[in-house]
Formats: sequence, structure tokens, C-alpha cells
Amino acid sequence: MRMSNERKLKTLRVIWGAVEDETGLIERFKEGNMEARQRIFERFYAMLCFFLSLLIDEDDVIKEEVWKIYIELFKKAAEFENLDEIEDCLFESGRKFCRNYFGKMGSITGQALEDKINGAIILAKLIKLRYCWQRGIITRERRKRDEGDRLFALAFSP
Repeated sequence: MRMSNERKLKTLRVIWGAVEDETGLIERFKEGNMEARQRIFERFYAMLCFFLSLLIDEDDVIKEEVWKIYIELFKKAAEFENLDEIEDCLFESGRKFCRNYFGKMGSITGQALEDKINGAIILAKLIKLRYCWQRGIITRERRKRDEGDRLFALAFSP
């Protein structure tokens, strides 16, 4: 099915509006704007919880840690230039928490733990990309096709 010119124009407006919106969102986030903080929180909360739930079975522990991660994120708001940097920071904070959590438990350590964490990050990002592609949001996410290809290659390489 071919898109009409009117629909194409509307789609382009949505794409460009989203890019401008991301820039504005980051600027407001850096300034400490509560609405921007809420939008950042809502944008990544489910993904971060899902990532941690792949590794840890205790929902209360996950929810408490996610709050701590966001508090630290908000303290470092001035450091971020785009949403990808925020996402990377959230995953890195989750990675550090998992290392500490499993280090105290002594159940998984070393390379086995790193492999498990990396697998969970890849799965969480793949699910996010699939969700974005299904809903057409990927255009607003600046077409992360290269990242998706890289993640698929990592996930399914021998």
C-alpha cells in the first residue's frame, strides 16, 4: 500500500517533531524540569525493570534499586547530551547493581556473571527495538537499525 503525499508529510512532521522534542526534553531534563524527569522515567522504567527481572527474581529488590538508579541519574542530568546516553547510563547502573548483588550472594561471579548480564541487556534492547518497529516509533528513535543489526549479530553469533 502506497502512502499518499499528505500522509508522508504528516509522517515527516511527526519524525522531525520527535527529534526536536528529544532535544527540548534533554535540555529541560538538564535544567531539572519535573515534567522532563517524569517523561525520562516513563520512557525507560519498564525496560530497566525488565532487564533486572531477567537476572533477579525479587520484585521488591528490583523496584527499590530502580528508584536508586533514577535518583543517581537525576543528580547527573547535566552530563547527558541525548537519550542514548541516558539509556546507556541506566544499563551501566543496572550492571553495577547486579555485580554487587550477585557478589554478596556468591552464586554467580566472573565471566559467567558478565555473560549473563550482557545477554539480559541484549534481550532488553532487542525487545525495545521490536516494540519501536511495531509501533513506528523507530523513526523517532533516529532509526537504530545499525544497533539492531549489531545486537542481532551478538545475540545469535556462534
